[in-house]
Amino acid sequence: MLHFGWFVGHGFGVQGWGTPGYGIGYDWKKPAPYQHAVREFERAGLDLFIIEDSLTVPDTYGGSAEVSLAQASFAPKHDPLALVPYLLSATEHLGIVPTISASFYPPFTAARLLATLQHFSNGQLGWNVVTSGSDLAAQNYGLDQQIEHDLRYEKAEEFVDVVRKLWRSWEPDAILEDARAGVFADHTKVRPIHHDGEFFKVRGPLNTAPLPEEPVLVQAGASPRGKAFAGANADVAIALARGVDGMKAYRDSIRAEAAGAGRNPDDVKVLFVLKPTVTGSRAEAEELRAARRELTQRDIDSQLNSISYLSRHRLQAVRPRRAPPRAQHQQQSGHAGAFLQGRAAGFHPAADPAGPQRRRRRQHHRHRRGNRRLPRGDRGRSGRRRVPLLRLRRSGHHSRRAGQAGAGAPEAGTAANELRRRRLPPESAGLLAPWQGLVQGQEPGDTTDRCRGSGTARS
Repeated sequence: MLHFGWFVGHGFGVQGWGTPGYGIGYDWKKPAPYQHAVREFERAGLDLFIIEDSLTVPDTYGGSAEVSLAQASFAPKHDPLALVPYLLSATEHLGIVPTISASFYPPFTAARLLATLQHFSNGQLGWNVVTSGSDLAAQNYGLDQQIEHDLRYEKAEEFVDVVRKLWRSWEPDAILEDARAGVFADHTKVRPIHHDGEFFKVRGPLNTAPLPEEPVLVQAGASPRGKAFAGANADVAIALARGVDGMKAYRDSIRAEAAGAGRNPDDVKVLFVLKPTVTGSRAEAEELRAARRELTQRDIDSQLNSISYLSRHRLQAVRPRRAPPRAQHQQQSGHAGAFLQGRAAGFHPAADPAGPQRRRRRQHHRHRRGNRRLPRGDRGRSGRRRVPLLRLRRSGHHSRRAGQAGAGAPEAGTAANELRRRRLPPESAGLLAPWQGLVQGQEPGDTTDRCRGSGTARS
């Protein structure tokens, strides 16, 4: 049996910014557009409506939040738990799944909130458990940095365990409502949990009514530790996979983890992320797809901003003095090398009207400092350090050759000469290859665009 869901990649945040239809007839800050969406999804027979969430305003790309806020990519964003009652009131069958961070929510608070919302629903509630890898988010909760990856999953395991213990601290028949005897609830069927673990210490019991059914747990784990967590705890696992073979391999690994945890592997449903393009015709879809494959400075900033935030690596952004030519994918062979030489899209340094003025200015400054070039890394008159187009603070990237940037890329010597002419550090040539791959979203770890507003289907 197939299962389908919808992943709201921008959460309870700005929807459609940068598109022609933005803001026409709706206000993203109000529940109405989301209520309309869940009604349509329920009518279409979908199973889940998953609402992403994050807890920070990223400023890792370029050292500021400029791109995050200009493109509304991660902020502003409202709390999805406050939206859930509105969505439950608009549906009867569709599963509503808000995101909760196991790193920052106290388990008692999470258990109480979810139990309350589950009583509002017809058994429709789920919870998407995440571990929140951002140091910026950790700093909003009194920490200097987030704990390391596998330890976050250890904490999430204990978090889920405590939440479920609290839900089960009331036996299903604890409420008697015996008016004749004057007894509302049987105290012998409500017990403290006395949990004292590595990360949490919770007495219990929960002070909400017992649940007729526990919310469905959704989890997206791609690492070995994440898959082990999903296999042991999740009712639904969400994944990115390349091709049928990749989907089968992931599903087999989740089923193996579930069996290893003593569960029935069939109890874990696996859904894979897709990104449909919905148009009136196939020709229109192909045209839209081709337009999306063209890269602008905005696209590059958006991709690098997401990669910087999700990978927790600070990337340095350098704006060109003039707008770069519109770059395209590898169908235009060698475009990265051509751009480096200033020849992409018909542009050539000799055709630059401001070129002579810049050359005279350079000659003037060379004369004033005695024809000495500043050592690499020194600061120019602007006070800004000359840095590569993109600096990944990770060993290995600077060793890539310029010839890897694409078919027809310049030889290393030619690239180096051009870089010297432009007074950019030589390692910029080596960074062209990862820059091109990352903005195309070809790296296996790049999940940003493929998760936003995506459909999901079980394989």
